[in-house]
Amino acid sequence: MQLCPTNHSFRTASGLLLLLFLAACGGGSDATLAPPPMQDVAVPNVVGQSQANATSAIDDAGLTVGTVTSEASDTVPAGNVISQSPAAGSMVSSGSSVDFVVSLGPASIVVPDVVGFSRTVAEDRIAAAGLAVGAVTERADSTVPAGDVISQSPDAGVLAAPGSDVDLVVSLGPANVAAPDVTGQGRAAAENAIAAAGLVVGTVTEEANASVPDGDVISQNPTGGTLVAAGSAVDLVVSLGPANVAVPNVTGQSRAAAESAIVAAGLAVGSVTEQADAAVPNVTGQTQSAAENGITAAGLTVGSVTQQNDNGVPAGSVISQNPIAGTQVTAGSAVDLVVSLGPANVAVPNVAGQTQSAAENAITAAGLTVGNVTQQNDNAVPAGNVISQSPAAGTQVTPGSAVDLVVSLGPANVAVPNVTGQTQGAAQSAITAAGLTVGNVTQQNDNAVPAGSVISQDPTAGTQVAPGSAVDLVVSLGPVSGGGFSDEFNSNSLGDWSLRHQVEGTAAQYSVLDINQSRPGFLTIVPNQTPGWFDDGDAPLVFKLLTGNFAVHTRVLADSVSSPGQAPGSNFNSAGLIARNPAGASDPENYIMLNVGRQNNLIGAGSETKTTVNSDSELLLDSASNEGDLVLCRVGNTFYSYRFLSVDSSWLQLQSYDRPDLPATLQVGMVVNAFISPADLRAEFDFVRLLPTPSNASECLP
Repeated sequence: MQLCPTNHSFRTASGLLLLLFLAACGGGSDATLAPPPMQDVAVPNVVGQSQANATSAIDDAGLTVGTVTSEASDTVPAGNVISQSPAAGSMVSSGSSVDFVVSLGPASIVVPDVVGFSRTVAEDRIAAAGLAVGAVTERADSTVPAGDVISQSPDAGVLAAPGSDVDLVVSLGPANVAAPDVTGQGRAAAENAIAAAGLVVGTVTEEANASVPDGDVISQNPTGGTLVAAGSAVDLVVSLGPANVAVPNVTGQSRAAAESAIVAAGLAVGSVTEQADAAVPNVTGQTQSAAENGITAAGLTVGSVTQQNDNGVPAGSVISQNPIAGTQVTAGSAVDLVVSLGPANVAVPNVAGQTQSAAENAITAAGLTVGNVTQQNDNAVPAGNVISQSPAAGTQVTPGSAVDLVVSLGPANVAVPNVTGQTQGAAQSAITAAGLTVGNVTQQNDNAVPAGSVISQDPTAGTQVAPGSAVDLVVSLGPVSGGGFSDEFNSNSLGDWSLRHQVEGTAAQYSVLDINQSRPGFLTIVPNQTPGWFDDGDAPLVFKLLTGNFAVHTRVLADSVSSPGQAPGSNFNSAGLIARNPAGASDPENYIMLNVGRQNNLIGAGSETKTTVNSDSELLLDSASNEGDLVLCRVGNTFYSYRFLSVDSSWLQLQSYDRPDLPATLQVGMVVNAFISPADLRAEFDFVRLLPTPSNASECLP
């Protein structure tokens, strides 16, 4: 049987199908019979259908149901298809499987635990869980506070559908109880009845009552039958029985009148005895023993004997008696006595720490006398104040007793140790070891005393001074070096100081330049009113030549001419120290400068460090103040600048410059600049000192 065509052509939907078909037929030759090809079918859309309908639709399409899984869905009803694979419309081979996912409906919610929470919090927690508050009932509960949840339904942890109701039982608090009626009952019975009712006994007061027996309840609050919270208090008023009556005073009355008065007071007349009267003897002023003998000798008895202090009656004698002397009383009557203890003791006042005068006044004001007064040194009690007293404060003594005092002479003086010739460190240690303090330390050059050692001291050695007193020191800077560079400006002459304008043959750049005149002990310089800056050759410069390493120290105030003490009114009006290449007059200005004054509007008063290399400047501005100490130091080719201004607490290193281009010998001295017009600057230099030659930066400071 021939199944493959030989002389026919076929139009097929797929070239591949044709090739396969031809291959099966052996390219036109005889071949065995092949099965018919599988037909592709479209996957039906079963999303949203029930599982049964989806299964039928897949079967009807010539396909098979594959894997069926389930999952929760908030949008697809339970039992309906959520999704399928392959997707609807996909072309697959007949008999292929179609997987789908079936909805379990919305996911269940775990019911939250709200027992013990307030109703508001419980309702919020239920709503937050996606559930609804169902029926809310209220009931009394003795253990759950009012307003809190007693129980819930469903219980916490149960799975429930979204939006399901959660019913609540909310506490009204303990149930009220009726107060029992305990009026007329005995106190013990009443208290038992109150406790049995779940209440407590409150305030119990007592009062006399003629109709209610002693010990029985007259009234209560709240009254019997009143509904109150469990545990509430019930106050009681308990009877003391009938009120007592005062016995009338019938002494001195006739028997008939006395008996009538007793009966009228609700009392009964008791036994009546008769006896003869006796006169009370006068025993005041007698000793207690003599008084008691006199009383018994008169046919009377000694009654109560009390004692009290008395400044007029000697101790042991009778101050007063009752009845008084001469009174006619029944024989055997009692006579009471008050016996003197003598004058009352007084408490010694506390006068320790007071001045002697105040202490003596306090002692006499207390009725005492000032006894022995001795004096001694004391480091803690100021001179003239009381160190101690005897007897001690609070002691009870008889009036007029003496109180002795010990009065302070203040701390004992100590001898000032001899520290001249010692190093500054050793001197300061010796001073503090003696209980004294180091005072002002000044420095000056001395050809005989080595640098760092003490030239002189004040007070001198051996002087007796109070502990803690200050000892001032003058410490040597060593011999004057650098050709007499240092100057305290105490003379009226510039001496061998050089002025730049004179050396360079230019006009003077100042209106004032004097020593010890405008201000004693100061070099005062006021620049011209026209702007002048050192780079421009328009600023005053007072200098000497220094060779090699050096450290120069000055103290300067750069203030305003118009407002003395204040910073200059114009920017870049300043004064300080400079080290300058002597060739600067003909070459570009090469120098290192350190000054104080007003710098610019940004920082105001402060310090400036600056160097130039062939007129190219490098500067550092720091906000501070317009007065204080400056040090310019050279060690080899490096220059260091330091300040200790009025606002600083210690020396500050400002800058260091490496300048191997500068020669060994430099012009070193004081410079005054007024760069911005109008010039408003007055420079006052207190001193300029050449410090010991430094070998490293740590030796630059005084």
